[in-house]
Amino acid sequence: MMEFFEFLGVMEISNMSFSVSLDQGRGCKWGTRNGISSLFAQKKNVLNPYFWQMIREIIKFKQDVISYLEALDNNPDIGRDETIGQFIKSNGCSELFLKAYLIPICSSIWSCPLEGVMGFSVYYILSFFRNHHLLQLFGLPQLLTVRWGSHTSINKVKDELEKRGCQIRSGCELNSVSTDEEGCTIACNDGAKEVYNGCINLVMAIGAGQGRVGQGNL
Repeated sequence: MMEFFEFLGVMEISNMSFSVSLDQGRGCKWGTRNGISSLFAQKKNVLNPYFWQMIREIIKFKQDVISYLEALDNNPDIGRDETIGQFIKSNGCSELFLKAYLIPICSSIWSCPLEGVMGFSVYYILSFFRNHHLLQLFGLPQLLTVRWGSHTSINKVKDELEKRGCQIRSGCELNSVSTDEEGCTIACNDGAKEVYNGCINLVMAIGAGQGRVGQGNL
């Protein structure tokens, strides 16, 4: 996929910084984009002992997470059903750490409220944090994204396929796709059937169980 996107010329470096503003701007504010200046976006936090406590907790959190995951990885018999809420309670994290750090990061990634985050599997969440380098404030790796959004890549793919003689049909409800010695047979929900040398199906699944296409001899 990376090579394909590079071929299309749609890749660019993504900004991996993070920022928080609580209570519609009336609460705690901080970020990571411009280093220390973003961290102390609210100058009063320089003298705020609760903010400094949160920073210390973030640093300690990284070590706690690494130790926790290593213990689980090295002991497969240990249960992995602990939730984020239980983990936070057992580690005595502060309210500011929870509201201005952990919850905003989780909510921005998984689009869920506080109650949903607290019920997540701590092993899954912390593994995701570790694997995506989210346990550090600064020095995040440079990741890539699609320039101008997915719509750009879709149009680029469409143009490239058409240049190569492919026929593109959009909005077609498929019933099944099968292959035999004649080629690839597409059966639509309206009863029509078409045979091609090959086919590429692009399906958007809006919800669980949706977007499925019955596959024959693929």
